[in-house]
Amino acid sequence: MNLKRRSVFFKLVFVLLTLVLVLAGCSQSSSTSEQGTGEQKPELDSIIITSGPQGGTFYSVMAAMCEHLPRDIEGLTVTGIEGAAQENLRTVNRGETHLGTFWSNEFIDAIRGQGTFENEKLEKLRAVCRLSTGMQYILVRADSDIYTIDDLAKAKGLKFSPGEVGSGLESSFRAIFNGAGYSYEDILNNGGEIIYEQYGRFAEMMGDGHLDAFFLGAPYNSPHKSALQIETSIPLRVIPIEGPWVETLCEEIPSFQPGTLKAGVYKGQDQPVPVIEYYTMVGTNIDVPEDLVYEIAKSIYNNIDKWIELAPQLEEFFSGGPEEFAKGFPADSLHPGAAKFWKEVGAIE
Repeated sequence: MNLKRRSVFFKLVFVLLTLVLVLAGCSQSSSTSEQGTGEQKPELDSIIITSGPQGGTFYSVMAAMCEHLPRDIEGLTVTGIEGAAQENLRTVNRGETHLGTFWSNEFIDAIRGQGTFENEKLEKLRAVCRLSTGMQYILVRADSDIYTIDDLAKAKGLKFSPGEVGSGLESSFRAIFNGAGYSYEDILNNGGEIIYEQYGRFAEMMGDGHLDAFFLGAPYNSPHKSALQIETSIPLRVIPIEGPWVETLCEEIPSFQPGTLKAGVYKGQDQPVPVIEYYTMVGTNIDVPEDLVYEIAKSIYNNIDKWIELAPQLEEFFSGGPEEFAKGFPADSLHPGAAKFWKEVGAIE
């Protein structure tokens, strides 16, 4: 073979090899694309859980999941971050976090696009399980002339805190206050003030005279630590949440139920007081793989005793049967992986 023919030969070989490599790359890309558009979702070996601030029940729950999920699910890495109730819903919906602790009433608003989430329907949110039952109520200075929600709405110059803006606490109070036929405007029109503040500052503000009444979500039939701190120097009184409107409210918001705070939870509280019970929950994104969510639900259910060690306030709820885990949210909002597990243990049909 002369030099010219040899040169042409090697050029032809080079072109053919290049063509083969290009076709192989296209084939691999096409295969990857087809897998991405099919039903099979990629495996997750690392997840992020978003919770509440340190010191709260949500944070204790997150700590428990960070400890036990990696033990139960081989190869899984779990990172926990602090969040806020409404933002937790949004980050999970966007896929920036994979699990979140929510107030159930806000989860329902988010998936329906109502209330705080009007015109912002979060369509990728799914439920994993109910977490616990708590109690919500209003506390005022014991020496005040406020005895009912009507009195609260009509009080002159009232300094009231429903919690922080964007919190599940504030959202719940607004729903309850609206259910009673009032709005924040009623307080403001009577010269009052709505103070959006975290409950950790309530004691200081009550002591300084900058707060007259506030709203809390507390563990079931147990005192809230902020209220306990306040009543060491300022006696408090729990305002009853009662009336025909309560039943209507609870029908509209299935994560609310009429409840009764037993006598003796706070100093001077000699009688039971009608309050609102609420549910908290764990949620996820529909794109989190079904087998992973199944294992997460299984780990939660199988570690009840360990969870109670980390968060004793959960004991009252976890003493119920498996059906307790599937309450407080619409049945069709369950993630398929969670639904599969709760069916296996008899929590749902």
